[in-house]
Amino acid sequence: MAMACGAIGMPCTVVLPTGWSDGGTFMRAAGANVHLIDGSYEDAVDESRRLATLDGAIDGNVDGPYVDAVFTGHGTVAHALHAELDEPPAALWIPVGNGTTVIAVHKALSQLGWDVPLHGVTTTDHNQPLVNWHALQGPEALDAIRASGGAVHAATDDELLTARHLLAEYAAQPTAAGSVALAGLLAHARSTALTGTHVVLLSGR
Repeated sequence: MAMACGAIGMPCTVVLPTGWSDGGTFMRAAGANVHLIDGSYEDAVDESRRLATLDGAIDGNVDGPYVDAVFTGHGTVAHALHAELDEPPAALWIPVGNGTTVIAVHKALSQLGWDVPLHGVTTTDHNQPLVNWHALQGPEALDAIRASGGAVHAATDDELLTARHLLAEYAAQPTAAGSVALAGLLAHARSTALTGTHVVLLSGR
């Protein structure tokens, strides 16, 4: 959100729990006004809604009043893959935050007639603020993953960092949380023989 608003010159306020990741440094650099609060991820969501009402701003939370537009935007990755690939990939690996991307991609793939197993990857409880499985749209995301024939996987903090360093060798610069899908794929590949094309969705820079 911070990057998208910065790209078009739209003011953006982001609310984060104190101690979250880099403390909002990256989002400030993207042009966002960052508010840090004590509490959990869910507390930050509640505070963002309060500020939006107070300031007469748009509630940009993924389950807010513009949820249909959010799903459409997140689903564009499926259309991009459809344009680039001659056939559906063997699997699509997706970072799990609120569950929004999983739901949106599943909807878009269904509209395109592509049957692609979705593998959602989350982290341990220690890293909850980065990739939060106790999520606003978690149950719907689980339904989408189940319906696609995919599965949910977990990755440790160390596996996230290893994946991020690997991606840096290819000039990709996702956040640590944005590397979680690759971390999940690499961990799965250590115990399972994989075939076909596996697509990994990154998030971050």
